[in-house]
Amino acid sequence: WVDPGTNMAVFSGAVYSRERAAFLQHAELRRILLHPPPREAGTDLPKQFDDLHRELLDHLRNRKTVDAAILSSYVNRLRAVRRGLFDCWLEGIRFGCASVNLPTIFKAYAGRVAESMAAGRPVISWEIPNRPRNRALFGEGEEILLFPRNEPVMLAHHIRRLQLDPALARGLVESARKKILTHPTSEVRILQLLEWIA
Repeated sequence: WVDPGTNMAVFSGAVYSRERAAFLQHAELRRILLHPPPREAGTDLPKQFDDLHRELLDHLRNRKTVDAAILSSYVNRLRAVRRGLFDCWLEGIRFGCASVNLPTIFKAYAGRVAESMAAGRPVISWEIPNRPRNRALFGEGEEILLFPRNEPVMLAHHIRRLQLDPALARGLVESARKKILTHPTSEVRILQLLEWIA
């Protein structure tokens, strides 16, 4: 657990739909739900990412071959940039008193749910209908708080509960981190995705 930088909840994601924008503009939520700019915007990491790919593209346009040394250098630099970007992402998640997962077209928890739990933030997510296996991943009120898709007032209620009750926030975090560490490993998650696809 790391003390948050603000007592507001944070939504760290793209506002690609009217539905998400409506949540962020809702009268009750505007005062308690923050949508900050990405942390990497204040770094040179996006430029490093673009430069790395521009260099490789220029190399390929000049019809030069890509040997093992060039590929190794590219992969090492890409990993370093991606590691830096992920660190920025986690800092952004840790900034708020809670991490919010707004409704999406994807009918499962976004990656930010598990990442927020691992980063030590309580999570409030929209309740995904007709997905019992998704629902079974985390217990409502034990590891996560849920709100119905069309109820921004319930989201506001959950945020206020966490603001007023640090013990609840810590309890959710501790239970969620314990579950994250003992259950859904990457291997299990990939197997579940493959089974679902099949």
